[in-house]
Amino acid sequence: MNKVSVYSQDPYKRSDENTDIFLDTNIWQPYFCDGAKISTKYVKVEDEIDVLLVTSEPPIKTNNKAVLIISGWFSVIGAWVEIVKEISKTNTLYYYESREKTSTMQNMRIVDYSVERYAQDFDKVINNLSHKIEDVVVIGSSVGGTMMFNYLANYDRVPFTTILTGPQPYIKLPPWPIGQMLYNLPLRIFILSIRYTVWHLVKFRINKDKEPEQVEKLLQVIRLAIPKRMKHSVRALTKYNAWDKDIMEIQANVILVGAKLDKLHNVDKTKKIRDTIEKSSYLEYESNSGVHSIDFATDVVRISTGDTDFVNNK
Repeated sequence: MNKVSVYSQDPYKRSDENTDIFLDTNIWQPYFCDGAKISTKYVKVEDEIDVLLVTSEPPIKTNNKAVLIISGWFSVIGAWVEIVKEISKTNTLYYYESREKTSTMQNMRIVDYSVERYAQDFDKVINNLSHKIEDVVVIGSSVGGTMMFNYLANYDRVPFTTILTGPQPYIKLPPWPIGQMLYNLPLRIFILSIRYTVWHLVKFRINKDKEPEQVEKLLQVIRLAIPKRMKHSVRALTKYNAWDKDIMEIQANVILVGAKLDKLHNVDKTKKIRDTIEKSSYLEYESNSGVHSIDFATDVVRISTGDTDFVNNK
């Protein structure tokens, strides 16, 4: 079996000018379980924007609900390898790469990165699944969770269950005038400022000894993101706040997931969301690495069978 860690950069260590490489199922196979049948396709979400959808079918068919993963901002599949390998043993698994990702085909000069646009993309992507969305467990992580706040509040078709790990109701930059200055910096200087921000987070906000994987994931964002997309998406995403309206209007089944040691995704804020959404429950793990572990994957598979009695009691 090919071993892949969170440090893997393939298939993202590519030029964004050659997106065809992402259709090669061979580069995805190491991330999934042995025997999984992998397929890839691009989904047109706008006239000149196509997003990638990777699908795996399990070696042995089960009656479990399918699972769809929406990873965080510029996150790569290597950060999800333990979860993907475990879930793909028993469930159809969809791995969806949102529009800011390196794999996305973009031929537009100006791209809309608003949360509302991300939700529209998702609504188009689910038309390309082999399952009805009502038979799918959706995992939205970080900014992937931010998008799901807007989707769940404004669209009629909702998943069987939506699991939100460390969801961000809003993305906050430094206060004016520093935040405004960041938007207007030349691209190279903007990237340097982002690198400084990541350094600051690693130095003062993350326990490097207990959360080494989270440090590596942040560094991956800087190494593998396309700078121009990063700058424009930051500007658009910071205009959204799910507390303005969306969180209060969600009527779908939601499971909020927190991690005690994760200082980037505050547990108290996650619990506040749980207390606000009527049909919601809460799962907690010790650390961010726990949320990206086989234990979490096992819980997701259990949820996909319809067993949610353990949630809130774990």
